[in-house]
Amino acid sequence: MRLIDSRRLTGVNLDLDVPGAIAEVAFDPEDDIAQLLAQWHARIGEATEALGWPCARVVRRYADGRGAALVFAAPPDALYLATDINDWALDPAARPLCDLLPDWQAAAERERVPGLAALEGAARERDLPLLLDDDYLTLGSGAGARTWPRKAAPRREDVPWDSLRAIPVALVTGTNGKTTTARMLARIARSAGHVPGNTSTDGLAIDEQVVEPGDWTGPGAARIVLRDPRVTLAVLEVARGGILRRGLAVDRCGVACITNIGADHLGEYGVDDLATMARVKAVVARVVRPGGRIVLGADSPELLALPTDAFPAPVAWFSRDPDHPRLASHRSAGGDTFFVSRDGLLT
Repeated sequence: MRLIDSRRLTGVNLDLDVPGAIAEVAFDPEDDIAQLLAQWHARIGEATEALGWPCARVVRRYADGRGAALVFAAPPDALYLATDINDWALDPAARPLCDLLPDWQAAAERERVPGLAALEGAARERDLPLLLDDDYLTLGSGAGARTWPRKAAPRREDVPWDSLRAIPVALVTGTNGKTTTARMLARIARSAGHVPGNTSTDGLAIDEQVVEPGDWTGPGAARIVLRDPRVTLAVLEVARGGILRRGLAVDRCGVACITNIGADHLGEYGVDDLATMARVKAVVARVVRPGGRIVLGADSPELLALPTDAFPAPVAWFSRDPDHPRLASHRSAGGDTFFVSRDGLLT
């Protein structure tokens, strides 16, 4: 078994609803795969128990059978250490846990944000987002946010909670049409009186003014928008690569849209088929608030096959075909649908 990549997952991701670490591995023909995976499980279990961390572990075998993603949950302020532990668990010649534990405990202390658990709990009680990266900690979002340097995070009792709030957030993903959809929503929001923050493959824009051109579709770009004090509504394009490399920037949003599923970018990060690609894109649906909406394109069979009954919010389907069977059945059940009518109007 060969290690291909080891990295942090800073937010909700394909395998976990919490941050963690992921190691991508490739198998050799002579490998006893079951034994190797059992050894990884055991070593990660030993390490996380010794550190007092969560014990969630996931092995995601790739469809081609030649590799896997090995993922485990870790505290959001210990992710660099978590990647080191994943590397250790995969190295048969690594030093024993008892030798390494003091170094790991010291590394965890250096990476730790004092009082983070208390801040997370207080934010959750108030239904406020908390954003954390290598440099900053933010409570609230957009015009309702307050940001501190990571190393100077406040105590729970020193936070001006009454001044914080969460702005509306929409996530847009899919294979095609993401940027067009996100920019259209930003225009609608601006016309309604909002100051939209928008990330897309065209750039990072505030109030429809591009402040950083280029491909800005990862969680880092989203955090920039969500920390901007001018922004009153965020429309964030979410790319497949960002979901797989780092996870989402947010763990709650008001609406998520998946435009469609196509064969672009297959063969990367163990995503070898359209069904798996649909699962990757559907990560955005998992963070929609119960009162929000999940908007799906009915013209993609892979989206039609998703287990929408397990989603946390109602689904709205759209199609170019006014007679699409899924739209017809969804409407008859009282659900929301959108389509282009025969006279060319969006209905």
